[in-house]
Amino acid sequence: MISTAEKINFDKWRLADASSNQKGLKTCALSYDGLPVSFALGKGLHTRYGATTWDKSSDAIRRNLDFDITSASDIKQVLSEIDEWTKGYIEDNSERLLGRKMTKDEVYWNYKPLLLDTMGKQGIRTKITLAGNYACSFWDVDRNPTTPPENGQWRNYQYDVIVSLPRLYVMSCGTIGWVCESKALQLKDLTLDCPF
Repeated sequence: MISTAEKINFDKWRLADASSNQKGLKTCALSYDGLPVSFALGKGLHTRYGATTWDKSSDAIRRNLDFDITSASDIKQVLSEIDEWTKGYIEDNSERLLGRKMTKDEVYWNYKPLLLDTMGKQGIRTKITLAGNYACSFWDVDRNPTTPPENGQWRNYQYDVIVSLPRLYVMSCGTIGWVCESKALQLKDLTLDCPF
C-alpha cells in the first residue's frame, strides 16, 4: 500500500494487458511495483449522497459512495495527477491495452476522470462492497472494528478514507475509467454546531 496519496511514484505504476469478462467488459489490472495500488484518500471527508445504487435498492451489497472534496485542494491535486498520468499512459500504450492506437483527442473524450466536477462542487465516486470477501472495513475513532452506517445515515459522519485502484475499465461504447474502491473507512460522528 502507498501510505499517502502525496507519495505516489508513477514510475512504478503499470497497467496489465486487457482481459474481458463474460459481458464483454474489458479491464486492465493496475499494479505498483507488482503490488495493488491503494492509498489514504483523505481525512474528515463528507458524502453528499451516501452509499447508493441506481435503482435505490436498500439491500444491495455493492454500491456507489461519493466524497465531497471541494475544499480539499491536496486531494484534488493528487486525483488530477492520476488523471493526467492515466491519459498519457493510455495514449502511449493504447495498442497494447486496447488493440488499437488512440490519439490524444480520443483519449481525452473517452476518459472519465476520477476528479468529478458537478455544478461547482468537486468530488470522487467510489465503489463500496458491504459484505463478502471484498467488503470494506469500518472503524470507529478508537480504531476498533465497527459496522457500516444504517441506510439513510451515511451523511451523519465524517470519514477517513483508504481507497484502491484495482483496475481500469474499458466499456464497449469506448468509455475508459478507473474502478475506485473504498477499502477502509473510519467513521467520526458529524457534530453540528448550534446556530444560536
